[in-house]
Amino acid sequence: MDSKGRVVGINTLGVWTGVMGFAIPSNECRRIIALLEGDGKVVRAWTGMEIQALKDFDSNTFLDSDDGVLIKGVEELSPAEQAGLASGDILFEVNGEKVHGMYVEQLPAIRRALGDLPVEEPAALGVRRDGRTLQLTLTPVLKGAVEGKDFDCRRWNMTVKGITKHTNPSLYYYRKKGVFIRAVRYPGNANQAGLKRHDVILRIGTEEIETIEDVERVYEALIAEEEREKKVLITVLRDGLEQLVVMDYRKDYEKED
Repeated sequence: MDSKGRVVGINTLGVWTGVMGFAIPSNECRRIIALLEGDGKVVRAWTGMEIQALKDFDSNTFLDSDDGVLIKGVEELSPAEQAGLASGDILFEVNGEKVHGMYVEQLPAIRRALGDLPVEEPAALGVRRDGRTLQLTLTPVLKGAVEGKDFDCRRWNMTVKGITKHTNPSLYYYRKKGVFIRAVRYPGNANQAGLKRHDVILRIGTEEIETIEDVERVYEALIAEEEREKKVLITVLRDGLEQLVVMDYRKDYEKED
C-alpha cells in the first residue's frame, strides 16, 4: 500500500532484510481479475519471438531506429518462424499499433501486448529488415498445444506426455514423435515395476503407441476390464535399448492413501 492506504501491488516475494521485495502491480491485478471474472481463465498467446530493446546497455547494442523493438531470436517451428520473422528484424507495428521498445523498461508492455493477441487469429506485423519494410502475418497459438498433450495414468501412478522440442529437447533430438513417461509417483505401481522418467513407451501389451490418444485408449480399455488380471506388458525405449517391463497394478495406491 502507499501512504494513503491505496493498494499498489500484491506481494509475491521478499527478502526479509528490508532491502528487496517483489510485487504484481495493482493495474495488472485488475486486468487479470477482469479476465477471470469474464472467462474463468487467463489465455496467453505464444508467438515464439524473443525481443530486445533497441538500446540495450547489457549487450552493448545500440540500433539506429526511432521506434520498434529488436527481434533477438525466433524459436524453431514457432508462429514467428512460420510468419517469416528472423533474428535481427525490427518489429515496429502490430495490428496498426506502433511498437515502442527503445529501452528495456518498455519491454514488459510489449510482451504483454503480444501475449494478449487473440489466439488462432492472424495479426498484421510491420517489420524492417535490411532497410526494407515488410508486412507479415503471424497467427499466435497456445503454447500448450505446441508443448504436447499429457495424460495421467492414475491407476498406474505415472504421467505420460507427447515428445516435442519444448517438453524434452534432448529426447526430441533423437526421436521426433512418440510418448514418454514424464513423471513416476512414489510409492506407485509404475515405480514398483521399474519404469522411469524419460522412458519412451513403444507398446502397451500388443498395441503400438505413437500418440497420447493411443495411451489413453489402451489404458482406459484395460482399466475397464474388471475381470482381467491386473498385469500388462509394457515395452519401453531406454538409453537406446528396448526393455520389457511387467506392470502389476493390482494394488490401488490412491485408495490406500
